[in-house]
Amino acid sequence: MGQYFSNFHIRSKKISIITEEIINYYTNLGMKITDANSADVIVSLYQEESSEWISVYSQDFIYKDVLDIVPIISKKHNVDALAISCIDSDYLFLNLINMSQAIDLWLNIGRSNELKIKRKSNINGWKSKIKDFKLFKENVKKEYICAEEFLKLSNVYFDLPYEQIIPRDKKDCYKLYFSISDKKDISGTKLELTSYSLSPTKANQPILCKVNNIGKASNGLAIVFSGNYIEHDEIYIEDVNIILSDKEDSYKYLPITLEKTKLETGEYVYYWKNNEFKISKAISEDLPAQIYNKKRNIESIGLRFVPRGNEKKMLDIKITFIPLSNPINGQCTWYVWMGHESKKEYIKKYNEEAKKHNDSFGTHFEIIDDEYDID
Repeated sequence: MGQYFSNFHIRSKKISIITEEIINYYTNLGMKITDANSADVIVSLYQEESSEWISVYSQDFIYKDVLDIVPIISKKHNVDALAISCIDSDYLFLNLINMSQAIDLWLNIGRSNELKIKRKSNINGWKSKIKDFKLFKENVKKEYICAEEFLKLSNVYFDLPYEQIIPRDKKDCYKLYFSISDKKDISGTKLELTSYSLSPTKANQPILCKVNNIGKASNGLAIVFSGNYIEHDEIYIEDVNIILSDKEDSYKYLPITLEKTKLETGEYVYYWKNNEFKISKAISEDLPAQIYNKKRNIESIGLRFVPRGNEKKMLDIKITFIPLSNPINGQCTWYVWMGHESKKEYIKKYNEEAKKHNDSFGTHFEIIDDEYDID
C-alpha cells in the first residue's frame, strides 16, 4: 500500500498567523479547542531550524482541507502557501498560491483512479518560484514508482526540506487539539449494524459483524445467537471473539464463551453477557466525513466467530446485540438474509446477481442450489 497524506506549508516565520487561521477553520466547522485527551482532530505545526517554511500536518486532513485553507492564509497574510496531497503513492499534486501576487500554480505528478483532478499542470508558471527551474522541469516529466519521490529535491526547488514535507509526529511539533461539541439531545444507548456479511454463510468459515452506538454511552452488553439449529446442537459456534480498537489499524481480540440457555418461551439460544462492558457514546455526525468514518471504525464493536456443523442450517444463524441499559429499543440483529422477505427470496436474488456478475466478468461467484433449508 502506498502513502496517503495531505499537508500544507506557509513561507513565514510567524507561527501565530497560521494557528489563528487553523483555529478559525475548525471553529467554522463547529469544533472547539480542547486538550489531547478529548481531541477528535490533532493538527501539528513544524519548522526546520533553517527552513523558510512552516509545515502543517494532520492525519485528518484530506486534499479538500488543504486546498481550502491555503488561499485563506495567503490572502490574509500576503505569503506563499503550498498545498501538497499524495494518493496511494500513485498520484501527487502541488498547489502554490500567493494571492497578493495573483499566483495560483498547479502541478500533477502521476495518475490516480481514486481522485479525479480536472486541473492541468501549468509548469512554466512555476518558473518565478523555483530556484533551479531546468532541473524542476526535467523531473516533472519523469515517471516515478512512488509519486512522492518527486519531492526529494524540494529543497532545491523552493527551499523546503523533503524531511519537512513528509508527515511527522515528533515531540518538536507544536500541536493544536480540536473536538466536536456534544449534543445535549442524544438518546439512550442504541446499537446499529455498520459492517456485516451478505454472502451465503458457510460452515468453518469466519464471519464478522460490527456495530456502533448512536446514543449515549453506557455499560453492559449481551450477545445472543438464536435459530432452530441450537436445541439439537446442529451448529456449534466456535472461536468467538469481540474485536475492539484503540486506534486505526490496531485491534485486540477478546475471546468470549457462549452458554446454551433455554428461554421462558422454550427457545434455546447461545448467550453471553458482561455487565461492565463499556459502550462508547455516539460519534457526532457533525464531524468532517473523513474524521467521522475513521472514528466510527475505531469505536465499533466487532464480533468474529466460526460456525461449524450442519451446512443446511447455516442461513438460520441470527445474532442480536443488546445494550443492557436499553435492552429492547437499543438492540440490533444480523442474519444473512435480512432485507428479504424469506430465505428463498434471498437465494433467488443472490443467484440472479451472481449470474449477472459471472456473465460479465467470468465465473467467480458460485450459484446456490439446495445447500440450505429454506422452510
